Amino acid sequence: MSQVFDPQLIPSLVGTLRIALQPSKSSRKAKVSIIALTMRNEDTLKRFLAQLRGMYPRICLNPRLEE
Repeated sequence: MSQVFDPQLIPSLVGTLRIALQPSKSSRKAKVSIIALTMRNEDTLKRFLAQLRGMYPRICLNPRLEE
């Protein structure tokens, strides 16, 4: 579990997700990640989601996060 309170940590978290979700050389199957979060600061959440969208344009988000 990771807790991000400092927006400067977001690129590191997204980079870690990128590494964890890379397909292995032996299998080309896509990996899936489910991330549960609690919004404490709307700006931090928006930055995190923007970074994810930048790396994963096909990301599927809960529509409630888009409100």
